[in-house]
Amino acid sequence: MVEGAAAWGTTPVRPYDPRGPVGMMQSDGFQAPVGAVLLDDQKEVLLLACLTGPRATVAALFAQLLQGKMVLFSSTAATTTEWRKVMPAETWLRASGRYRQIAVPLVCTRGVVAVLLSHSLDLQQACSRTPRFPPQALSPQTAEEPSSEPLAPVLGDGILLGNVGESRPALSTFLVFLRATRAILPSGERLAQWAEVLWEAGVQEGLIEPLPAAGIRGWKVVGQAARWNDCIIASYAAQLHWPH
Repeated sequence: MVEGAAAWGTTPVRPYDPRGPVGMMQSDGFQAPVGAVLLDDQKEVLLLACLTGPRATVAALFAQLLQGKMVLFSSTAATTTEWRKVMPAETWLRASGRYRQIAVPLVCTRGVVAVLLSHSLDLQQACSRTPRFPPQALSPQTAEEPSSEPLAPVLGDGILLGNVGESRPALSTFLVFLRATRAILPSGERLAQWAEVLWEAGVQEGLIEPLPAAGIRGWKVVGQAARWNDCIIASYAAQLHWPH
């Protein structure tokens, strides 16, 4: 294990902060407590929202989002310290793309706990895609004009989730995505040790980027095998605490 490295996250991922709601979501007279919220790397598009409240209220807020309308999220200072480092206290959120809704009724009430999930968070779907080669890899190259671009397959970026308070996702989640990129990974018992180095190197090289979140954690991970292979080679060459 890399000296001083943080622990891997746990599963399952639960979109809530044990200290309480991370804020309020409101639009057109409707409002509900927010258990968790996650944005994309541009700090514009909503990837995940977990709401608690009357079924009709939650449904109305989700409908506003899915219809392309903006909704206001007001964060709670006590539970959104990390959020406030990168986002204002009040943020207008919008949805983009396809989403899935999950709702669980609260016993003996008319309330629900409901989650709105972007399809981009479906790791199983992301990893089941066939990595594509860049166009230049499929075009004939001449000796005078060699390609300077990597010819390794590209899976596309993935988003890994973790529980609030954790500094990494689960180890199994990270390895599943790396394997799907077709990066050249070691095998055997030391794979977990190599994963420690790869995560730290990935953060340093910009292959892993934390996303704005409250009540949950999220990381955007680059899905280019060539960049991960370069990261592996560079880490080994520099002997950055590489396990022997």
